[in-house]
Amino acid sequence: MIRTLSVLCVVLALAGCVTPVIPLPPPKLGDLSFTLTSTGTDQVVQLKGLPNVNHGGAWIFVVNVRDGRGVMKEAADDGSFTTEPLRAQDKDRIHVWAAHTYYEATGDVTCGLLDFASKTLKPCQ
Repeated sequence: MIRTLSVLCVVLALAGCVTPVIPLPPPKLGDLSFTLTSTGTDQVVQLKGLPNVNHGGAWIFVVNVRDGRGVMKEAADDGSFTTEPLRAQDKDRIHVWAAHTYYEATGDVTCGLLDFASKTLKPCQ
């Protein structure tokens, strides 16, 4: 009985050391903008995110769905970020999400369509 109680106490003590991870919400489409640069035959975009208290120090992931390429960037303490250049074409579908660490999975993704004419991200249909 004492041994069972001891094992139970150890298990409960170890379980108390594990902090559950609450997924971060993705950046909102309205908080994102991009700059477009042409480099020879390639066009690249850099996404910029407005400050957001939820994303301070978080990792921001951006993936071009068409070719599967992406970039990741650690947000500033205020949650703002500017990604590295990402090759893109007009009307490419871009997925954006945030996580506490660079190896963490998430379920919520913001989807935007690049509109080069208006230089805005439109909602995915």
